[in-house]
Amino acid sequence: MSHMLSASRSGHPSASSAQHPFLPPMPSVRDSQAYDLAFGPFQESCAAFLASLDAYVLRGKDEIQARRISHTSTMKKAAEERARLEKEIDSEGDKEGRLLKVLEKEKAEVADLEQALAELKLTLGGVETQIRLGEGDAQEREAQLQTLLRGQSRLAQRQGGANRR
Repeated sequence: MSHMLSASRSGHPSASSAQHPFLPPMPSVRDSQAYDLAFGPFQESCAAFLASLDAYVLRGKDEIQARRISHTSTMKKAAEERARLEKEIDSEGDKEGRLLKVLEKEKAEVADLEQALAELKLTLGGVETQIRLGEGDAQEREAQLQTLLRGQSRLAQRQGGANRR
């Protein structure tokens, strides 16, 4: 039993000379054929895994580069479009300013024309009043002339009738 204790204290079952009845016998470290690690296939598997990992990383880097180029191109196009739109907005703003000046000028001209029209209507009203007064005066003089002519005609008839007698 002391033998088992010493083996359990060392932590390695092969440290004891007695084997456990349910486990297969442990090979000795001195027996090199018992520990064939198959390093060649493991090394090939590791190399294949590393190559696959390198390919994956390379594809990832290529994708990142492609996206960077695409993003840069998109941002450049967006900046160009923004610059074009800002230029167009400025141009339209200038046009709007010119049109507002023309509109203000036309409003002033319309106001001047409306004032001139109002003055002309006032003058026309005065002229129409003078025409009516003149027509009334002319009718009155016409009536006086007719009265005078009738009076003269009666006088001439009287004188012509008195001369015949």
